[in-house]
Amino acid sequence: MRALIVCFLVIASSALYAQKPCYHHSRLYLFDKHNEPKLFTDPLGRHPQFPFLQRKNGITTAELFIKSIQDSNQRKKYNRTFPAFDLLLRNSGFWNGYKDLNTKNVKKVYIKPGTVGNLGFYNKDNGILSYDYVILNPSGESPDGIEAWKLINKDGCFLFILFTCGNAWYPNGDQVSTPGGAGVGAGLNNGDCCKTVTVKSSVTAVPQEKDSIIRPVQMRMNYYRGQITSSYKKGRIYDTTYELIRFKDTLIHFKDRLVVPAKLDSSARYKVYNICRDSLVQLRLPLIGDSILQTDSIHPVRYVLSDTVFDRHKTSYEPTCENKWEISIEGGNSWNSIPRLNDPVQHTQTNGGQTTATFEISRFLAPWFQLGLSGSYIILSYQDDIA
Repeated sequence: MRALIVCFLVIASSALYAQKPCYHHSRLYLFDKHNEPKLFTDPLGRHPQFPFLQRKNGITTAELFIKSIQDSNQRKKYNRTFPAFDLLLRNSGFWNGYKDLNTKNVKKVYIKPGTVGNLGFYNKDNGILSYDYVILNPSGESPDGIEAWKLINKDGCFLFILFTCGNAWYPNGDQVSTPGGAGVGAGLNNGDCCKTVTVKSSVTAVPQEKDSIIRPVQMRMNYYRGQITSSYKKGRIYDTTYELIRFKDTLIHFKDRLVVPAKLDSSARYKVYNICRDSLVQLRLPLIGDSILQTDSIHPVRYVLSDTVFDRHKTSYEPTCENKWEISIEGGNSWNSIPRLNDPVQHTQTNGGQTTATFEISRFLAPWFQLGLSGSYIILSYQDDIA
């Protein structure tokens, strides 16, 4: 009997010794338990931590996962994030870094939405790689859950690389699925704490109390004057221009009986949720309005009326002078106003009226310049002169 007890103790101590604690020397495994986790509902892929492991870069199988990390071009291209990935593996018990990974210890799993843990991200602006303590519930993922790669080392320790964004993920310690449990549910405990509930949602429209309302009506009367003129465009006889002469605003009221409210989509809906620890349930109830039966009692009715008077305007043109020559002929008699002297020898007495004439001719070279010739003829004759 004593030998049997000793044998059992040796077997138990061997089992305890075989279960080594996981080597966790990264911020991925340090949870911020002083603060509540943030709800993460954004689509994955906005801040990829390890972009060479993203789905959009063709990483869809475990073979392609291993091929990508063994490609030397990837290490050269991502010279900031690839060394960080290798260091994360070394700090997680993969002593040779990415060289310890093969297709046997890379498995595709699904993480249930609502899992609490650390999510990695990379900020390209400042080059910082860090982690946030979140409730993982991103949008746009598979109905089966959040796809991820589960990396398992030889000691059975693991971490996750999310399928869509290539970011590291590790659930909170008390929410890791136990070995042998539901494999696809990695990231949530599958004990009795989860409950299935059914939620029924319905909306009831508010009953109508009034049969009519007094509705204001804003009326505006615009008076226009239209000018019809001859058109200079080919193929058009007349052109019309409009001018606002005056306008008049008037406010009246009438009794509106069409005040039936909008119909609401009040059909009952049933949703089934699996409620676990740190779960979040959101109810979105769509309200569909019937615009045909709905009357808006806040905004007034507006009418704009117009009245136009047309006036046909005939354009009159005055002919312009096209002559560029100017000719002037002038003639007449000239009288000397100096009084006659009694002494005829002084020759101061004229013979009365004398003939005179003037001739002018010119041309307009420009609207402001005129050039021409002018000549004058006059006869001056005194009394007692010899002809």
